[in-house]
Amino acid sequence: MVTHRQAQGVHGVGSATYGLVEYRRVVTAFLAHPGPVTAAQLHAETGVSGVTLRQIMAAADGVEFLLGGSGADGYCQAKTAEDARRLTARFTSQIGRMADRVKRRRARAAMLASVQPDLFGESE
Repeated sequence: MVTHRQAQGVHGVGSATYGLVEYRRVVTAFLAHPGPVTAAQLHAETGVSGVTLRQIMAAADGVEFLLGGSGADGYCQAKTAEDARRLTARFTSQIGRMADRVKRRRARAAMLASVQPDLFGESE
């Protein structure tokens, strides 16, 4: 079984876990589509919930397939290296923006009063 923490994407985690059967069902259904497929379509075909489906797609990206495309029409398989690089560039940009946000949040949080001291160095 894969936990939600193992399948974490750039948008955070959901509350679901999934097993190999669900993973294979989603991957097989996605790979059967030659063009874009929405999460709603994959859910209808597999019965896997939206949160879990997105976790599986994130976990399988770069292992079973490479996602590509704009995302406007749903999930797409990268057919060329250029297509794969475009989505990788978007992820890299998101990482940069998230890192900036974390830095701002830590700086702002440092101005707040602490109720309990950080006993185990887990504040980061």
